[in-house]
Amino acid sequence: MGNEVTYDGAVKSAAFLLNNDCNVPIAKTARFLSELTGGGLNISTGTVSNMCGDFARKTEGERKEAREGLML
Repeated sequence: MGNEVTYDGAVKSAAFLLNNDCNVPIAKTARFLSELTGGGLNISTGTVSNMCGDFARKTEGERKEAREGLML
């Protein structure tokens, strides 16, 4: 098993927003984050995909509440 890396909330949020809100493909999201950090952050496309899935699951309640509020 390789080294496990933990990314902070800002990285996870940025990946989620780029991919889901801005409709940026996963590979471009990973490349953008790498370029933004001068190559200091090299995230695989699989990791970006997992981050987005985890973030979506963990914020499901808040997102549902926001949608319901918009419907009123």
